[in-house]
Amino acid sequence: MRRLPAKNVTDARTFLVVLDTATFTLTTTGFKKDELQKASEAYLTVEKAAKPNIHAVLVSLDSVHAIRSAYPNFYLDTKAFIEALKFAIR
Repeated sequence: MRRLPAKNVTDARTFLVVLDTATFTLTTTGFKKDELQKASEAYLTVEKAAKPNIHAVLVSLDSVHAIRSAYPNFYLDTKAFIEALKFAIR
């Protein structure tokens, strides 16, 4: 999967994360605390496009670096799933 450079992440608290499963790309756009309306509008724009290969989530986190641990499936990181599965079958 190809991660495109994150945009506008300095002082961002809300992040729009968009996974395109057709092109295997992940884009992250940050919005500052006072840009929640703008973030919501950007999310709705993606959702209204309603393409089956596009998956979007709007999250509020302290850092862009926390997105990977909060949403490992968007990074195609199966480690957390495997660990949870191992724990469940013990």
